[in-house]
Amino acid sequence: MTPRDGHGPAWLIVALALLALILALTAPGFAPASTSRPIRDEPRLALNQTMDYRQRVSADQAQGEAQIRDLTASANFEELWAFLPAQGQWLEIGCCERLTEAGSYVGVEAYVLELMARNPEMAIYHVHPHTRFQKENYTAAKRRQKVLEEALPSQPDLEAVLSLTPAFRRLQPEGRLHWRIVSRHGVTEYGLARGDTPLPEDPDLRPFAFSRLGLEELEDAPEGLEADRALIARACADLSRAPFKVTFRPWPAAVIAK
Repeated sequence: MTPRDGHGPAWLIVALALLALILALTAPGFAPASTSRPIRDEPRLALNQTMDYRQRVSADQAQGEAQIRDLTASANFEELWAFLPAQGQWLEIGCCERLTEAGSYVGVEAYVLELMARNPEMAIYHVHPHTRFQKENYTAAKRRQKVLEEALPSQPDLEAVLSLTPAFRRLQPEGRLHWRIVSRHGVTEYGLARGDTPLPEDPDLRPFAFSRLGLEELEDAPEGLEADRALIARACADLSRAPFKVTFRPWPAAVIAK
């Protein structure tokens, strides 16, 4: 296994470093603060770097995932949304989006805690765009590795799960919180193996920091869509070590053909 550099899926940095969020997570008896920016209803999900407003889109799960999939080819940075299935709404919860030398950066707004307080079921989505980090000296296997790793969660992804899950459980003891990545390959769900799985005191996140697709394996692997899907599914199964679970749902063939 080789460490993921800043140009693999680890370039997603779901940062919980906003001071307001840290204070909210640690303060007993959290009461949602007035952290909301004005909400603007939009017809489709999009990337938004401005703090002037927050996007809200009415769509079901399949529609929202398809709209995020359409963003993967052109997106230059990450974005996050909260999907509220009871309302059929998607709300932007990312901020400070930018591309850095280390990769794509996106922060999680404290507003997510307000949504948690009001919604016993929600899903946090983020987009993994087509990787732009392909070096001229990369072999074909290395290039393929970077492409396929777009579907895999990184160590910062799991750190976000471990940081926000305690807050959600305090606010919604019987609730359900899902974590999903949308990439060109499909939808990847990751997180704790069960909703009631105790939070590990000293979790081993090293598997998420290293490439799960070996270059030798990729050099000998068949080419094509089905082969790529099988490699991603195998990597997800390898990452599914207690207390974590990672599953992959590829796009239907009809969608890929478009």
